[in-house]
Amino acid sequence: MHEAEQLTDFETVRSIGVRVGSSEQEIRLFAAYRPPDTKMCVQDIHAIIQEQTPTLIIGDLNAKHKAWGSHSISRAGRLLMEDAERQGYEVLGPDTPTHVPTDIRHRPDVLDIVIGHKIRRSMHVEVMYGMDTQHLPILVTVGDTAPGSSFETAADVEASANSLVKKIKEAQARATTLLPSSTSRRGDLPLNIKRKLWLKRRLHKLWTRTRCPKLKKELNGLSRSISEALCRQLTRAAASKCPITDRSGVRRYDAKTRAEVIAEHLAEKFTPNPPATSPNLQEHHAQVRYRVEEFMATAPPPLPGDLFITPAALHKIVIRLPKKKAPGPDGVSTAALRHLPRRAIVAMNRVFNGILRTGHFPEEWKRGKIITIPKAGKDPRKPENVRPITLLSHVAKTFERALLTKLRLFLTPRQEQYGFSKDIPPHCSS
Repeated sequence: MHEAEQLTDFETVRSIGVRVGSSEQEIRLFAAYRPPDTKMCVQDIHAIIQEQTPTLIIGDLNAKHKAWGSHSISRAGRLLMEDAERQGYEVLGPDTPTHVPTDIRHRPDVLDIVIGHKIRRSMHVEVMYGMDTQHLPILVTVGDTAPGSSFETAADVEASANSLVKKIKEAQARATTLLPSSTSRRGDLPLNIKRKLWLKRRLHKLWTRTRCPKLKKELNGLSRSISEALCRQLTRAAASKCPITDRSGVRRYDAKTRAEVIAEHLAEKFTPNPPATSPNLQEHHAQVRYRVEEFMATAPPPLPGDLFITPAALHKIVIRLPKKKAPGPDGVSTAALRHLPRRAIVAMNRVFNGILRTGHFPEEWKRGKIITIPKAGKDPRKPENVRPITLLSHVAKTFERALLTKLRLFLTPRQEQYGFSKDIPPHCSS
């Protein structure tokens, strides 16, 4: 059963819609178009999605953004992206271009997109090929199952998470070109040679302007001095690694032995405090332990549809991952995640919703790679003078970012809290 939707006149968007479904479940479908020479007016979108009924808006809005597969970001696409984050609707696009121009000077791009509001099911968008036209139609498929419903046990989550990371690593390895290791040792040069190189560049720049013979003579002498110093430096053997002194005072040079000494020191520092002797504290700790164990043993309740993660929301998080971050123990970099295709984002989204559905976090994502950095001005041979940094899996950190967007719906920071606040710069929270 269906009926036409009666809408008021819009500012720039041309749209027609119908309401389909039964008395128990309905959905509103709209075909929309915005001419390219008009201004993007998000109020037209608000007028369509103002109801609580699930709504789909499909069409060419001439709004390009990399979040839904376009090659560039237009002003209209930026406005639509910002409004989608404020209003809570999602914008999807297909994996392949919907507009293929005959002029080779113009590249194919994604113009037709899908706006979903209050859609509690998974959606898939694909381009329909086989038609002799520049502007190809798209097919939108709305799933009949809730997100993450295929995950029933913790073993399902573990297997899917491990398979996801494995396939991302394989794709990253195939797409990565290994360059030969550099033989330059400029970073190992002593400070006196670096100063001479800096002075040589300065003298050479000054001589090119003045052509002064005195500067030329000084420049030639400095060049000979640098050459002799570099020859002496490059013929030396490679510097040995800094040893770590264990408890008995013996210096350990082997990498495995040094790691064991540092691990023993960190295990000693992170030893739990001795148990309380006060009867009141012991009773309090027992009650807390009992409640935590009871909570962990209880099966997670079913989540409403709006608390699951959507592929569009996950894609927004992925494209904003920091570029220069060291990978965790799985070796997956943020660059690899930022280049994932739409299907990989959907697969990752299924795993994330499976975690929310089962309440189980994959064991491999709890592991970290510890890197030690010497503290400034202290003896680096002592294990207490190194600062540990733990590198975690970027896939796991992406899930935490997605989970944070859901937690913020229920958590309101206190006014006196400055640390870890979204709208307060880090230098103001110290």
